[in-house]
Parts: sequence; structure tokens; C-alpha cells
Amino acid sequence: MLDPSQLGQVLWISWPDLVGMSITAIGWLISFRMARERQSRGLFLISIGLLSKLVVGAAWYVFYWIVLGGTFQVFTLLNQGLTLSQIGALLSLEGLIGTIVSLASWSITLFLIIYGAMKLAAASQIPAPPALITS
Repeated sequence: MLDPSQLGQVLWISWPDLVGMSITAIGWLISFRMARERQSRGLFLISIGLLSKLVVGAAWYVFYWIVLGGTFQVFTLLNQGLTLSQIGALLSLEGLIGTIVSLASWSITLFLIIYGAMKLAAASQIPAPPALITS
């Protein structure tokens, strides 16, 4: 569990991830507004893809820092009497789970972005009716 006195250090360590989540949130907001304005299913799918990345990434991040203790958990585990090999095994398992969660969220995001882009491309290639074409 994260000690409240370590909050400043956590913010210093995690600012790149917070900036990345902020950029994803801004991208989601822009694509969602455009999807609503244009009534576009493709843009809506793209915005859902960005939202899924944001939600899954933020959930893992909160779990890692608040529940597991982030990078400070090594000291807590040493104080609890675990050996270095046990701590190493635990950290590698956490890293593996984090990698799986990240890969899953990126897979969902990229699938929805590509699928949404295909919907946009398909909708833009519909020919105009002959009555609307002027010479």
C-alpha cells in the first residue's frame, strides 16, 4: 500500500504516464465531439478505442500505485521479511501482468481505430446519385 508521504515522489516518477493519459483523454474528447457533430459511426468507433485505452491504462496505473505500492513496494516487502529472490519473482510477475494488460488495451484500441477508419473510408467512397452530379 502506498504511503501518503510518498505522494510527491510518485508524481515525480509518474509524470510521463500522466502526460500520456492526458493526451489520450484529449484525443478521445476531440474524436467523440467530432463523432457527435458529424453523426459518424467510424469516428465513434475511434473514440471508443481511445476511451478503452484510457480506462484500461488508468485502471492498471491506479492498481499498480495504490494497491501494489508502485516502485516503493520493494522496501515494504523487505520489511515484511521476504527474500530478494521472492521479491524478484513477485516483481517479474507484476511486470508480466502489466505487459499483458498494456498489450490487451493497445490491441483493443488499434482494432477499434482501424475498424472505425475503415467505416469512414467506406462511407466516403459512396458515389453521389446521378441527379446530383452537374456537368
